[in-house]
Amino acid sequence: MKKIISLFLVVLCVFSMFSCAKDDGENNNDQSGNSENTVTALDKVNGIIDDSLATRIVTHVDYTYGGETFKGRYTTQIDRASDKSQFDFSYQRLAIPGEDVSDSHIKTIAGTVYYKNGEVSSNKGANWQTLGSGYLEFSLDFSENKLTSYEVSEDGNDITAKVSAENSMRVFGTEIAAEGDITVTVDTNGEYLYSVTISYTAKDTGATVVVNTTYDYSIVTLNF
Repeated sequence: MKKIISLFLVVLCVFSMFSCAKDDGENNNDQSGNSENTVTALDKVNGIIDDSLATRIVTHVDYTYGGETFKGRYTTQIDRASDKSQFDFSYQRLAIPGEDVSDSHIKTIAGTVYYKNGEVSSNKGANWQTLGSGYLEFSLDFSENKLTSYEVSEDGNDITAKVSAENSMRVFGTEIAAEGDITVTVDTNGEYLYSVTISYTAKDTGATVVVNTTYDYSIVTLNF
């Protein structure tokens, strides 16, 4: 439950920046990979993703378009003692005419969202509201028949995969509007998930998007 909370908070900002939408359709794509050991590695990485209880998750986003690179940073901290988490976000966008931007045409937006027992607050608990259905939940399903292709490292811990845009809903739990395949790398030590990197070309703009998420298993205590 804690991992799921952290992931949908991260994806709320990360993927809403780059034209995500839900789609319940099924897709059938060809994939490569032909050894029993490879399939076992896929299953093992799925298990790590499902069972990891990271207490700090940091996502960096680079969105490069028209010679500009817009950056985002999203940090989720989870209190292991109770059902609460804190989500800090900062991302860049083009400034709107009239906005107070010192010496740049790029505006930085930052804030914090707090989660506790099914409710969220943007002012550290002065007001709470029930978590709405608009929050996206991110997942990774590396079942063999959902990938276009994949490679497994010699130690069987790390996987680099290609996912078609049409199949993104089945793999990520949310649709990614990409031109061509989406590249995903999963870095583990066979027991813990260390990082996930997703890169693709945005379909509507041709922008290059790189989303890197790292996982930290240190204990975090939140004071709210």
